[in-house]
Amino acid sequence: MIFLFEWYQFKSPQKYNNPETPIEELVSLLKEQEQIYTEHFGVPTAPMIDEMLNGYGYMNMQMGQPKKAFMFFEMNIKKNPKSANAYDSMAEYYESQNDKKNALKYLNKAFELSGKDYYKERIEALNKK
Repeated sequence: MIFLFEWYQFKSPQKYNNPETPIEELVSLLKEQEQIYTEHFGVPTAPMIDEMLNGYGYMNMQMGQPKKAFMFFEMNIKKNPKSANAYDSMAEYYESQNDKKNALKYLNKAFELSGKDYYKERIEALNKK
C-alpha cells in the first residue's frame, strides 16, 4: 500500500535512464529522494533499494557511462555496507576498467561478508587472469 503515497514515487524517473542526464543532476535527484524518504519514514533511508542502485550501475556500464556506473555502485556500498552483492558489483565495475587490484579488493570484501563459494571462485578466476 505504500506505493499509493505520492511522495514515495520517484521524481523524474526518465532522467535515470537517460544517458544525457549529467551525473551531478543524478546525484541531486538521489539526495532529494533520500531526504523525502527519510522525512516520511523518520529514519535514514536510501533513495533506492540496493537492487535498483545496482541495476542502474550496470545499465550505465552497458551505456558506456562508467562515471555514472561508479556513482551508483559507490552509493550502494555506502547505503548497504553489509551487502556482498554491492561489493561484487563494484568489483565487476573495476574489472570492466581493467583494474584487477581494486576488483580483487571488492571481491574479497564480498567473500568476507558472505562466505559464499561464488565469491571465492570469482577471486580465484580473477587471480588466474
